[in-house]
Amino acid sequence: MPAVSRNKVSFILGDTGKGVNMLLVSGARPPVVKIHNNISHAQAIHNKLGDDTEIIVRMTALEGIVTRTKKASACAVEWCEAMESCFKQAPYVSWEAGPPLQICDQWYNEFLVAAMNWAWARKYKLCVMTVGEGTPEVPSAGIDGWSVMLPTVQLAASYGYILGPQAYWIDGNMDINDDWHMFRIYRAFRDYPGKFPPGTRIMFSETGIDLRNGLGWRNALGKNWKRYRAGLKALSDELNRRSCPPGVSVLGATVFAIHEVDNEWRDFNYLDHLPDQLADIKAEQKEEEEHIIEVPPAPVTELPLNTVAVKTISRTGQNIRAHHSLIAPIVGGLDYGDVGYISIDEVDRLGVGKAWCYVKAPSGEGWMGAWLLDSA
Repeated sequence: MPAVSRNKVSFILGDTGKGVNMLLVSGARPPVVKIHNNISHAQAIHNKLGDDTEIIVRMTALEGIVTRTKKASACAVEWCEAMESCFKQAPYVSWEAGPPLQICDQWYNEFLVAAMNWAWARKYKLCVMTVGEGTPEVPSAGIDGWSVMLPTVQLAASYGYILGPQAYWIDGNMDINDDWHMFRIYRAFRDYPGKFPPGTRIMFSETGIDLRNGLGWRNALGKNWKRYRAGLKALSDELNRRSCPPGVSVLGATVFAIHEVDNEWRDFNYLDHLPDQLADIKAEQKEEEEHIIEVPPAPVTELPLNTVAVKTISRTGQNIRAHHSLIAPIVGGLDYGDVGYISIDEVDRLGVGKAWCYVKAPSGEGWMGAWLLDSA
């Protein structure tokens, strides 16, 4: 299987079959692809690219269920239950749960925690939409809500879920050095040291230039799609350059405001520049492949004394923790298909809910939830 590109800028392809088909025939393997409201397009991309490309589907049709007049946890369960038929159709997909453009406050934190617990119990994946842009006048503990969202951050890391903050340039200018707008999450890293645990994965769920000055993309880009594409490449380079806390990763960014339809967001047809951007991604992944040296794993002739080989049944992999708790620090992990070892005395725990096993793996050793383990 070809390598996935390190290019961290992908696309919201929306409901257009044209953009999906361009991606499928291009041979490009972007790290993240986001779809709006279309299971069949997500399935087609997954069938072509496999599990290496993270596919995020944002289902908005039922967001009318979400209202702050209800208790947050009850509202979250109602939304998840209404969406479950979609979850079942695409178990490989990460779902961006929750209402758009809500202030990150205690209600929204409780909503997301309840949704994550509901999904985790049913072995679904989530991309958790932790919205919040902020302004230079509002510190990180203000309306962007990172202080009250820390329980969401920590639970998402323990479950392997993705955080999906929005990342707009709200002043209408595409400034790669602007950390008050597009790169606000990096200010949260600075202001809350140690609060983003290892295992935290972040994907900018929407990236764009806000319309509040009435100019949209036109102000920064002059309605020139080649300049826009150059801006995307600069954005990708900047995301690769920026550093995160230890164990925290930024998967990429999906780009908003590249609609095919004729509405107030449209400055140009994104299909005009999509082939070139896909060509860039393909060229980059080819360069990556040329530097990959395949080293076959050493054959295992015998198991360590009094141990049993185990694997995780979670296709997204599974964390190894310092203690038998989902909020304990992550000390390693077991990728899907890899093998670890447990004591022969713990075999009866495999597949048992709420049970834990002490696992030794190449990445480290510690406790893993037995309900997601099986004999290898």
